[in-house]
Amino acid sequence: MGKKKNKDIPSPLTNYKNDIHARVFKSMLESKTWQKLTPSAKNMYVLCSVQLYDNNAKRYLKYLAEEQGIDYNHSITFVLPSSALERYGFRNTNNAYKYLKELVNAGFIDVVIRNKHRKRGNVYRFSEKWKYNEISKMQVDD
Repeated sequence: MGKKKNKDIPSPLTNYKNDIHARVFKSMLESKTWQKLTPSAKNMYVLCSVQLYDNNAKRYLKYLAEEQGIDYNHSITFVLPSSALERYGFRNTNNAYKYLKELVNAGFIDVVIRNKHRKRGNVYRFSEKWKYNEISKMQVDD
């Protein structure tokens, strides 16, 4: 008799219909800029990637765009409300924003609009400035 497969344990490659995944590229993982990030900042990047595809976040971004009369590039723009931070394990929002600032300073994301005084979520955009930081650092080292 052959060995029975346990069908209760899904493969990590299984395509869940309503599940969202985050993309982290090899070039990013190999970059010195990424490697210098704290583990919590790396987790924050993954959370930001998930927010990019989250339907609630998309609706909220659309609402903000209509309210403020701004046309955001929705393919790389996202919002990160404190409710999402708490849902994904960032209990202390001050620490969470410290990790976001780390990602901004490293060139992985940009702040598009700060809505702090409007009591709305900030709008962020993914950035590739980290790549140019890598190039400029290599030229300085030569």
